[in-house]
Amino acid sequence: MVVVDVVRVSVTDHNPAPAVLKEAGPDGESGRGIRLVDAISDAWQSGGKETWCEFRCARAAA
Repeated sequence: MVVVDVVRVSVTDHNPAPAVLKEAGPDGESGRGIRLVDAISDAWQSGGKETWCEFRCARAAA
């Protein structure tokens, strides 16, 4: 039997607009955060002030 553990991280800020993936130019000062979240998390979503991501780890049940 396989058990899947999930860690969910949630952050909020004062901007009411949802976070979106965008390309950051080499000299750009923003646009990399959600790109990193997308690359390392198993799932993420932004609903305006709150953005969350999940990290899953499957393991054999003891």
